[in-house]
Amino acid sequence: MELFSIAGLVALGIILIALEVFFVPGTTLVGVLGFISCLVGVYFGYADIGQITGHVLLGITIVGPVAMFYIGVKFKVWNAFALKESVTGKSNQQNSEHNFTVGMRGRTISTIKPIGSVEIGDKIIEVSSLGEYIDENSEVEIIKIKQDKIFVQTLKTEE
Repeated sequence: MELFSIAGLVALGIILIALEVFFVPGTTLVGVLGFISCLVGVYFGYADIGQITGHVLLGITIVGPVAMFYIGVKFKVWNAFALKESVTGKSNQQNSEHNFTVGMRGRTISTIKPIGSVEIGDKIIEVSSLGEYIDENSEVEIIKIKQDKIFVQTLKTEE
């Protein structure tokens, strides 16, 4: 192998190790591939080019990630990618604001299998069935409200 290929292997390994440390939590394939790439580059540096080049590549392989880690910690690189806000809302919170009650009727605007959307009055809400499949554009009735979860069933038509 030529020096350019060997240096490329070491550089790729250092980049993958940096990605592992700063962006991919835990020990994953990225870090393992980076470590293997560095080892292969150093091995070929010793085997193909010579002892001095091997020592230089080994030094770069050790100092490179340490320097990247130090710079990343000192300049707080991960802050650019960190989540700084938290979600405070709750799902279906709008249901409690509109005072839906058992017995209210509406029409499905999507299939309910077992979750879908229903229009009751002028409001569109997310509802659940008790496991049954309800077609779109079917008349439904609220049969149970548990916390903010609304359960519906198809209206029985009298024939």
